[in-house]
Amino acid sequence: MDPLKKARLSAYLNHHPGAFAVDDTTWDDLNMDDVFDAVNRNSSTLGEEMLYAALRTPELTEEPLLCMEERIGEYRKDKEGLHKTRSALESLGKLKKISVFEYLYALDRIEEKSMFSLLLPCILLLVSLTAFFFSVTAGVILFVAVYAYNTSAYFRLNAKIKPYLVCFSYLSLAIRTGKKMPFADQDTVKKLWPVTGGTFLLGGLRGETANGGSGNPLDLLLDLLKMGFHFDILKFYSMYGFVKKNHELIEEYLVSVGRIDLLISVGDLRESLAGKRGGKAYCIPSFTGMKRIRMEEAYHPLLKDPVANSVDTSRGILLTGSNASGKSTFLKCVALNAIFAQTLHTCFASEYEGAMFRTISSMSHRDDILSGESYYMAEIRAMKRILVLIDQKNETNPVLCFVDEILSGTNTKERIAAGAKILEYLNGHGALTFAATHDIELTDILKEEYVNYHFKEEISENDISFSYRLLPGPADSKNAIRLLALMDFPAELVKDAEEYCISLFREEADMI
Repeated sequence: MDPLKKARLSAYLNHHPGAFAVDDTTWDDLNMDDVFDAVNRNSSTLGEEMLYAALRTPELTEEPLLCMEERIGEYRKDKEGLHKTRSALESLGKLKKISVFEYLYALDRIEEKSMFSLLLPCILLLVSLTAFFFSVTAGVILFVAVYAYNTSAYFRLNAKIKPYLVCFSYLSLAIRTGKKMPFADQDTVKKLWPVTGGTFLLGGLRGETANGGSGNPLDLLLDLLKMGFHFDILKFYSMYGFVKKNHELIEEYLVSVGRIDLLISVGDLRESLAGKRGGKAYCIPSFTGMKRIRMEEAYHPLLKDPVANSVDTSRGILLTGSNASGKSTFLKCVALNAIFAQTLHTCFASEYEGAMFRTISSMSHRDDILSGESYYMAEIRAMKRILVLIDQKNETNPVLCFVDEILSGTNTKERIAAGAKILEYLNGHGALTFAATHDIELTDILKEEYVNYHFKEEISENDISFSYRLLPGPADSKNAIRLLALMDFPAELVKDAEEYCISLFREEADMI
């Protein structure tokens, strides 16, 4: 996702972080930027910000989700109202670069201006026009001089308040749009209506929204008038007092419009899935007070042709299997469905049942060359986050955590020893943990605490294939060296590796 778009989407969330948030590490582990784009059906900037905030802040109680479900149902039943509201939201459109909330929260940064200083450019220009009655030459010289001064002053001031011009223009459009939306609170629209008068003078949305460019040649004339008379700046400061005075009501209204867009988009998402996968492409989740998760035919929404898997467990799960067999994708599938259950009340499965979890992961790590932090340090910092979250005792909302290749950045013996104790700790302190590993030794060490599952490959003479089906028990095959052969590594190298691997296993058996 474009960093500017992400910053825009985060504006509302930054001021309303919620009781629990999906942190940046988990968000990145689960490729949530791509998931956001895949499920986004919103018509407006406001709806997109509500979607982003929702996905980052899962609900910890069921009541808000039931209210959400009720409103989605009401909207879908009112076909005429739904059509009018969707059309109005489409006309509202999306801002390309800024968030209305971002600048609404930053009104105090605006430099105060006296009415005289705001009117002065207009007064000077009008005075210069009166000079034409005495001398055309003098009038032209004075008019050009004043217009040049006003233009220079205009660009200096406009550069400081341009984002606010866009913000106020979009705010006015959102209020006028609300009047066309049957689902909007019309009492609030009436209270805010005074701010909409004359906002065409702002001209702030041209080129700023997906539907912002009118192509009207009169826009050029309006721009020339603005540079001379500062009409847009005068209008902006006349709106400023009203907006600042009614800040809370305006924020509530913008959130309500965004929520309407979000709820319509969730309904649209479900409708797009309704006929897929035999009518089992999505479900409404159910919640229990138990530390348990059950999913039937769950799949990952980003995959073009996903293989569905089912799982039902109240114990931690330890996943083993060969490279590229589907372990990481399965972890992400479970995590995504848990988050979507508590955010959009929609799961990519035929059935979903679980607790109201606090979901967190430690999956994708990398060296940070700028900070000098190694892969292993990144891993243990990520794991530390999970331990800190577990220490925040919360019996109502157990931790659901996902660990991929635990401590893979260190040597085998210490990795197995420390990894086993970390996974024991997670299990012993109330977390429901899904962990994937290549260390088959962990399946025996942790057999009392974790249920073993695996993914398996099928190897032929010249190919390798994967079923991506979750299977009970630990893995009993390895494919790392075989993959070297299939990727046309030198035959001698592959043969030596196979023989060396056999000798290592023989030495280990002799030592036992």
